[in-house]
Amino acid sequence: MSRPLMQRPVMDPLFLQELQAPPGKRRWVACAARGLRWVARKLLSQPLTLRRDKLKFAGDSRGSRWAWGVAYRLLFAPLAMALVAGVLVFSGTHPQAAIANGDPASFGVYYDPVEFASGDGTRLTGWLVPVVDARRVLLHKDRLLHQKHPAVVLVHDHGQSPAQMLPLIAPLHEEGIVVLAVGLRGVGTVDRAPQTFGLDESMDVKAAVNLLRGRPFVDDSRIAVIGLGTGANAVLLAAEKDEKLFAIVLADPIVSADEVVASRLGPDAFGLRWMQPLTKWAFEIGYRQDVDEISLNQHTTVLTTRKVLRVQKATIENRLMAAPTEEIRKFCRETLRPWDHDVKP
Repeated sequence: MSRPLMQRPVMDPLFLQELQAPPGKRRWVACAARGLRWVARKLLSQPLTLRRDKLKFAGDSRGSRWAWGVAYRLLFAPLAMALVAGVLVFSGTHPQAAIANGDPASFGVYYDPVEFASGDGTRLTGWLVPVVDARRVLLHKDRLLHQKHPAVVLVHDHGQSPAQMLPLIAPLHEEGIVVLAVGLRGVGTVDRAPQTFGLDESMDVKAAVNLLRGRPFVDDSRIAVIGLGTGANAVLLAAEKDEKLFAIVLADPIVSADEVVASRLGPDAFGLRWMQPLTKWAFEIGYRQDVDEISLNQHTTVLTTRKVLRVQKATIENRLMAAPTEEIRKFCRETLRPWDHDVKP
């Protein structure tokens, strides 16, 4: 007997397109697709001139059945659109947890893992890098207990982790600055919480600043906050409410609310640009937030009255580049003046 011919498997292009989508959205997009397919089968697979036993309505004419069939389908169109908007919002605010590739110790820097509560009680984690090391303790001993140093808080982008800020930790530590890299809600949290592109995260930034202010080795009058992406927007919102923040660094901030909806919630990525207004509305209703607060033009007072460094194109594929890192280090050195706090031998 001859063997049956083996057919070459045909790869589904839709499957390939799904694999190329952001990992955090595959699961929710797949659920939405199944739901929409079910709706489509119910509403579109049958002709509009349905039999009377399929649609219960008054009237015997064929035109009447056709009109009711159209109305029946149009009735479900808003429901389908709301379903898509809800899935986009949920997937955008619950991205797949980023994998932390390394910690300060991998750069030869000592750190303390810390855990603290945000303003709404969400438990956060972070890396606290003190200035002093064993050599300085042996040299200066008790004098270091009363020495205060400037400090910075590092705030990562949406869907990332504190590891994104690792390229900044060692340079700032070498300058004599205390560093706290905070894991925002949804990433560095003990309690799972949605990510809101800087709106709720501003409470996380404020809590991190308060943590530093409570440390005896930190000069609370010389605290700066460095944010990347939506982390920069969280920094700006926190600075709006905290007049004591000495300086802020905004690296690749989100400029407008439309940019958040288009690039972070994802209508553009799935060819649904026309869904932007509905997606924005669904986000604001679901999380009781005003997306327009993210826009930079809403915070001109902070941008014009504080010490602010704004850095553009700081990352490539979510990785900090060398030139922006050096620019931020130089700004922190000149602004915080860590040498004024050094212990004299």
